[in-house]
Amino acid sequence: RRAQFRTDFVAAENSMGFHAPQEAARILAEAIDYARQGQLTLPRPEKKPAALDASLPPAPAPALAPAPSASADGKPALAGN
Repeated sequence: RRAQFRTDFVAAENSMGFHAPQEAARILAEAIDYARQGQLTLPRPEKKPAALDASLPPAPAPALAPAPSASADGKPALAGN
């Protein structure tokens, strides 16, 4: 809430810090600080146990294009010949 209030204050000021850019920068820095503090207070998500990941089948390998064939003289065959 504190971070959003400061962001809204700078946006609602209409001059976007034109008359006092240092003050607008200070207020936005406070908003960033409060937002980061809020992120740090949230609980961290639990990681999945490794046993669940090991039970998944491996992903299929991508299909590769066939290699171009060579002509009788050993030179690569060109399309349209």
